[in-house]
Amino acid sequence: MALALACAAFDAQALFTINEPWVRVAADGRSAEAYMRLTSTEGAKLVSAASFAADRVVIRAPGPGRGTVTELVLPASQRVELAPGKYRIQLDGLTRKVGLGARIPLSLTIRHDDGRLQEIAVDAEVRLRSPTDDESHPHQPAGHTH
Repeated sequence: MALALACAAFDAQALFTINEPWVRVAADGRSAEAYMRLTSTEGAKLVSAASFAADRVVIRAPGPGRGTVTELVLPASQRVELAPGKYRIQLDGLTRKVGLGARIPLSLTIRHDDGRLQEIAVDAEVRLRSPTDDESHPHQPAGHTH
């Protein structure tokens, strides 16, 4: 019976992970896009993002139209990548000038399939490319391209 209770308690707690959060600032310095990898053990949706570092924060859809979405589905146990050209978080009207290596705080609101809302704080580094890209190009300085 103790095993059944432990399993029931484990099932009640979804695990949500955020990997490699980073931000690329636009050339004009007025906007930026945030990227990361999101995974939930249970089905969930990213319903909003916020940051005091920007006047407006929206979830953008892939493609040239750059339309906004009200929520991004996060299927159970599947990694969803926010990346250049894919879904991403756009920060418009940056409230301060940020350079490479600066940190931009974000707050993600996740709605789990049971309706429960969860706020998750994210600390994203300003970079030119993802940490994975930097790992695959170790001969170049971190965050810099030639």
